[in-house]
Amino acid sequence: IEHMTLGCAGMTLNKNAAVVYQEAGSLVLDHCTIQPRRPDGSNAPIQPTAGVWVGPDARIRMTRCSVVECDPALRVQHGNAFAEDSTLAYSKHGSNVVGFDGVLELLRCHIHSARGNGVELHNTYASLVCNKIVDNGNVGITCHEGTRTEITRNFIGRNRSGPLYMTRTLSVRLQNNMFISD
Repeated sequence: IEHMTLGCAGMTLNKNAAVVYQEAGSLVLDHCTIQPRRPDGSNAPIQPTAGVWVGPDARIRMTRCSVVECDPALRVQHGNAFAEDSTLAYSKHGSNVVGFDGVLELLRCHIHSARGNGVELHNTYASLVCNKIVDNGNVGITCHEGTRTEITRNFIGRNRSGPLYMTRTLSVRLQNNMFISD
């Protein structure tokens, strides 16, 4: 899918409440804007909706995409996601990027302004390289139990509760990052 704006009218909250949901197979998103909107264009609240949800046995590659005002912008659950040169921002209820039992690679992404964490990982392999993770309401990057993470050459700052939080992770490799705490 190239050069497209994707949105939804606020669906009923169910397992797959997402603007883009990929359960199996591969999908490539290039230069797409993903943002939930009401059909009448009003700013009335809609139910929390994931922007891109990568389900079991799925692979998604996002390049130069903007996923905003979704909860979360990117959710990886037993799948594989690669995002490059993309903006993942303005989650109104939780984290911008969430990984559960999957593989996540973020390269040169701008992850900002979530009510919760910038990136939240649970039992996930993640590679975060050259990203800007700033201005989130909680922690920049949270690594929970079972996570294996490589965090390299990122700028992580101005997050309300600090740049990094780890609990019982398998391994975290930090290399050449800039951490700024308020």
